[in-house]
Amino acid sequence: MTDRDIASALDQFHRVLKPAGILFVSFKKGNGVGNQLETFTADDQRFYNLKEMTTIAPMLEAHGFEVVGSTQINENVRNKEVRDLEWINILTRKVNC
Repeated sequence: MTDRDIASALDQFHRVLKPAGILFVSFKKGNGVGNQLETFTADDQRFYNLKEMTTIAPMLEAHGFEVVGSTQINENVRNKEVRDLEWINILTRKVNC
């Protein structure tokens, strides 16, 4: 998804959510966009739009959401045999109702 696609999706989430509705989003942490080889999925490439909290929070706010909470987690924290990837998990609430 491009930033334009993300913006469009956020607009649609805002449109369909009830006032003060909750939205959870998750992004692979980093900067940039592009295909990355994912060996855990039969050596297929997946497209990622990597985000940092400093870039995604303003985008969420610009589309009518407030950040309620966020966490960053590495997949291998619970299981050292999985990928070493950082994810940003964000819980938001619809505003501008």
